[in-house]
Amino acid sequence: MTIIFVHGITIRQDRFDRLLSDVRDGFGRAGSALDVCGCYWGDLGRSSGYRGVSIPGFVTGRRGINEEAAVENNAGLLAILLEDPLAELLVLRDVEKFTLEGSGSGFRPVPENVELRNQALRAAEQPVVTRITTRSSSFTNMEDSLAADQVARLAHDVFETAAAADRSLDVVALCAPVARAITAELYQLLGGEDALAGGFCWNRTVEVVESALEAQLGGQRGMFKSFAATSLTLALRHGLRNRIMPGLSLFLGDVFAWFRNREAILQRVDEAVRIARHNSPLVLVGHSLGGVIAFEYCLQADREVQLLATVGSQVGLFGELGVLHPTTPTTAGALSPPAKVAMWRNIYDPNDALSFCAAPIFTGVSDIELDTGAPFPVSHSEYWNLPNTYAKLVIR
Repeated sequence: MTIIFVHGITIRQDRFDRLLSDVRDGFGRAGSALDVCGCYWGDLGRSSGYRGVSIPGFVTGRRGINEEAAVENNAGLLAILLEDPLAELLVLRDVEKFTLEGSGSGFRPVPENVELRNQALRAAEQPVVTRITTRSSSFTNMEDSLAADQVARLAHDVFETAAAADRSLDVVALCAPVARAITAELYQLLGGEDALAGGFCWNRTVEVVESALEAQLGGQRGMFKSFAATSLTLALRHGLRNRIMPGLSLFLGDVFAWFRNREAILQRVDEAVRIARHNSPLVLVGHSLGGVIAFEYCLQADREVQLLATVGSQVGLFGELGVLHPTTPTTAGALSPPAKVAMWRNIYDPNDALSFCAAPIFTGVSDIELDTGAPFPVSHSEYWNLPNTYAKLVIR
């Protein structure tokens, strides 16, 4: 049996090679002994010359609607931090001006508790920088580490801003917003222009940042998801800008390219299947639009597909919209899986705006909710950095 991995949107050859290697490693660690082969179709996707100049406010022009985003869950706050990593800490600042150097505003002395807190922050800064720098090669799928001065600059900005926090907040209370701010800064530094293509390992970075702060300031693991009520008030002061719109336009570009090059892309899948060494049943794993491609390939497959796995995919959406291939079977008014598919699992994260349920639209599919712990758009690629994804796809 062989696993054929079909990538999703915005992936190009260099990223595909690294992603396929990660997927192979992930299935291996999950206990799968199956060969993992890849199907690359990214060169048939959207134009490589796309720069987003048609989006108002992205490159040129102005955005006409300036609406504020209400934060009702953790993902909303994190999405704001991807735009402005210091946003949460700025909301928490005291009415007076404190700094790591200990100077207060005017002639008022710095409160003793604030001075002690900021001394602890000052003492923690360099050890935190050292620990993050040492582990920084794990933040992306590249082997290069960050330079210490890069980490030092972003960490100093965060610690300096934290030192101005409300006098009622001690170092333990500040650990969570500091962790979120440092992680968001690292994302801005390393995430690249195309967040949907992945490459930034969100949960791995969170783990390193939390452990560094835990060792120096006494925070606890899991602090990243501990949101104080005061932090959530920043939703009233900060609106989401245009991070989501560029990502969605890249998605639409590859979707339109899929409809234009449908037969050529399906031929790529067929070639990957035929190159696979075994004639035994297949496992097809499709991410994002790759899930739609894998589904439609199964409609024409001439061999049994033991498992169709769609991850962060739009098969449910396309089925509901009625834009899947006309040969998609129906049963009693509902859509059915392709006849050659023995089992279908659909993994989605509610915080991934490009993932959809399939069970309300299709018979014979198991929807599996998985919390990637990352905000959109990072959540759309974070599945492949989580052992739990592979554990849910391994056939025992």
